[in-house]
Amino acid sequence: MQNNFEHLLENVETRLPRRIWATPKGDAHETIKKLHEEAAFDHLCTITGLENGDNFEVLYHLSQKDTGILLTLRLVVPIAKPDIKTISDIFPSAVWYERELKDLLGINVEGLPKGNRYPLPEDWPQDSHPLRKNWKPEETK
Repeated sequence: MQNNFEHLLENVETRLPRRIWATPKGDAHETIKKLHEEAAFDHLCTITGLENGDNFEVLYHLSQKDTGILLTLRLVVPIAKPDIKTISDIFPSAVWYERELKDLLGINVEGLPKGNRYPLPEDWPQDSHPLRKNWKPEETK
């Protein structure tokens, strides 16, 4: 891994050449901002979320065009307080992935610009999140 961004990360694991997994050392939003501005992670590939026990994992997949490095930044968020900050101010396209996190998992994305729900329809029940392990289809009635 290049030394120009190691100071921002911990639990760094190189799973394949140019495929790095890590967690942020501090605030995830600030880490992503610095990775973008200082370490040339210029592309947000996607954001994925999953439920893992008492926590959600939010995975930010960032890449460097020049090196081909794909960094997966893993953020652990407690289900009891599922709050993250938007990164749409850094990567405007993040808004769609963050809307998915909100609709499908019920993760609160602080600072998410107002807009239509995505991908669920507007009349979908607000507290019914179909990717949660405890979700029941009858909650949509």
